[in-house]
Amino acid sequence: MQADVTDRKQLVAAADRVQQELGGANVLVNNAGIMLLGPFASAQRDDYRNMIDINLLGAITATEVFLDQLREAPGDVINLSSVAGHTARAGDGVYAATKWGLNGWSESLRQELLPNVRVTLIEPGVVDTELPSHITHDATREAVSHRALRSRRPCLRGAARRGRHRSLHAQRGRGRCGRCRR
Repeated sequence: MQADVTDRKQLVAAADRVQQELGGANVLVNNAGIMLLGPFASAQRDDYRNMIDINLLGAITATEVFLDQLREAPGDVINLSSVAGHTARAGDGVYAATKWGLNGWSESLRQELLPNVRVTLIEPGVVDTELPSHITHDATREAVSHRALRSRRPCLRGAARRGRHRSLHAQRGRGRCGRCRR
């Protein structure tokens, strides 16, 4: 079933349907998000509001609507954030703010809901998705697409810079990685 996370009525209808057809939810994955990067300017105002409504308020509203079912289960809330929740670059301030907000809210929620509901926060880095295609600022969309193409490198590139590449491969139980050939 589909529901718009910015429309509480649709989320309530989805929760009712899950309750009726499945007996309730035991996992909620808050994965809806948009990344509308660009310079901070009045022209981007609609983009800012959309990111806040979807990335942050969407997760909060979906969790609020499904919370009673999750408490009964006991259940899990899984929030998809981003490494942008810890760092920000020029042109992604509002996107980063939504992710910082999601991170802080997730930590608070985790403390409130334990032990009946577990809250997990996942913060991926650059992932090859359709997100850059939604960017309305042309120069930023092109720069992000170029950056994403350049970042398709060895699977543990960040770990390698910290000297852990070999040990992480050893943990996988193989001497060579299929992606980076090391």
